[in-house]
Amino acid sequence: EILSREVYLVSRLDAATTKGGASDGGGHSLALQEQASVGHMKAVCFVRPTEANVGSLVKELSDPRFSEYHLYFSGIVSPSLL
Repeated sequence: EILSREVYLVSRLDAATTKGGASDGGGHSLALQEQASVGHMKAVCFVRPTEANVGSLVKELSDPRFSEYHLYFSGIVSPSLL
């Protein structure tokens, strides 16, 4: 059913890998396999606005894997996180 919505990859921000292929510790095997081939895809990030999650988001955006990012938060983002 998820493919009918044109969703082709589901991954966690904390499972992202570096471009060299090394895992950040416990990396998702699908993320490792798809690392080189997702540059043409768009990402939708649904994030709980916590310090750890925003940190993972900042890390991802500093070395982006996808062509576009659409960010959604599950609650109000405090000014200290911006």
